[in-house]
Amino acid sequence: MADIMKIANSLLALLLFQSLFLIGSNANAANTHIDSAMKLYKSMEINKAVAKLIINIDDINTLNSVEKIKYALIINKNLSIYRDIYSKSLDTQQIFLESLINDKGKGKSLVAPLFLTEIYILQKELNKAEQQLNKFKENLKRNNKNAALEPATNIYNAWIALVKGDTKRFKETQKKIDLDDPLSAMALDVIQILTTGKSTIELSFIKAAEDKYIIEDEIKSVRFANYAIRIYSHRGELSKARSIVKLLDQKRPSYTEEISQFKLIKFYEPSLIDSVATFYYKLAKSILEELEKDTKYHDMAIYYLSDLELITSNTTSAKRFKEQMLTLTRLPKSLSSLLAIRQNGHAYLYGKTTRAYQAWEKAVNNAKNNPSIGAEAILMCIYLDASCPTIVQTAQLKAENGKSKLFENLNTNVGRYFLLKKENIKAMRLLENALDRGNAGGILMNEPILLLNLAEIYRLNKRYSESLQIYFSLGQNFPILRQVQDAVQGEYLFRQRSTGSNIVF
Repeated sequence: MADIMKIANSLLALLLFQSLFLIGSNANAANTHIDSAMKLYKSMEINKAVAKLIINIDDINTLNSVEKIKYALIINKNLSIYRDIYSKSLDTQQIFLESLINDKGKGKSLVAPLFLTEIYILQKELNKAEQQLNKFKENLKRNNKNAALEPATNIYNAWIALVKGDTKRFKETQKKIDLDDPLSAMALDVIQILTTGKSTIELSFIKAAEDKYIIEDEIKSVRFANYAIRIYSHRGELSKARSIVKLLDQKRPSYTEEISQFKLIKFYEPSLIDSVATFYYKLAKSILEELEKDTKYHDMAIYYLSDLELITSNTTSAKRFKEQMLTLTRLPKSLSSLLAIRQNGHAYLYGKTTRAYQAWEKAVNNAKNNPSIGAEAILMCIYLDASCPTIVQTAQLKAENGKSKLFENLNTNVGRYFLLKKENIKAMRLLENALDRGNAGGILMNEPILLLNLAEIYRLNKRYSESLQIYFSLGQNFPILRQVQDAVQGEYLFRQRSTGSNIVF
């Protein structure tokens, strides 16, 4: 499962903006769409900034080098946020779907086991996945009104076989899949991408399927969009992937089950979030690899390529970037001060853990004087799922004692670390500290990553109204959060009903 994320904090980003504007003063007049996107970025409307770029700039080669850096920086940031949203969706969807399945009330969902199957596969809980898949098949036998979803049973069965390495079972299941059906053929290719890294489907087949699933610039099937974005991105067909992302309504559910005239249940695919995130990764990488050829901006390109690989915990490129980080000299001071931390992040990915911990501990010990560096060290622990209890304990003391806005990101990252380690009380205290040190001009003027994790910790502490308030607000900028928002709302309603409250779901 592709797990979790993020880029340089907003303070460093703002410092970088200043540097970019200075070095770009002799360049051609800035692309107006880049200018507009940067304004949205600074106001924390990061997904809207990305949408403006994707909709208005089809040919990135028309941009000058400074504009390409800005474009990539915005995409990197959005990638980190989407990966965090993805992890939140997996957790919240699982709880909601399990609640639906365990519901003893009237009008039980017959579809929930199928969507829970995918969650369990993504989390490598294969026995649970098989149980839910069999449960869905039994539901279909008793009631065939959701027969449109039946082809997915063979796909999930094949997927489980691939993850288990059961070649015989995979081949037997593969024979049952209708490869003339676009969704089935594309789904089969996607599960092979996810498990083997190989894609063999003819791209012309997907192009032909667009006529069926895209009508008057509206995508009628979220599953089609999910698969098309994943396959096109994997194959490097970024202009084709971008076309799908442009048209996609990210709030749209994958399937709506009609329980009765008055009861509809919407189901979503967390894997859609990961597919869109994969597109952002490939897009940013393509821009930065082109920019790497420019001598003047080579170092900046390497730094942000390194950032992509850390966000995605990429082990295959770790040694290369660990070595390259040592050679970067043409960077703003705000970034060059982070090189040792990030270099050791790559080293950690290929087993050089002792030296990495030492570098991060040194950064945290200096956090009182430079909290940004301390925040970056803790960010490495988050990205790489490293166990950093001693380092984080020191960082916690520095974060809680620091009263200025400079300590916002240190509080945020320490809070996120505690959240990942399920230390919920500590996490809530640190994340609320971060908000107190953040932007008082309105909740949406604060970092989306902070708000996402604050909403999650409120959910875990059963403060549902506050959690949902944040998700509703963030959803204005990140429509794909609808699936998290709906899951949290469903969890809240189930809990209310279990306590005897007069709520019908």
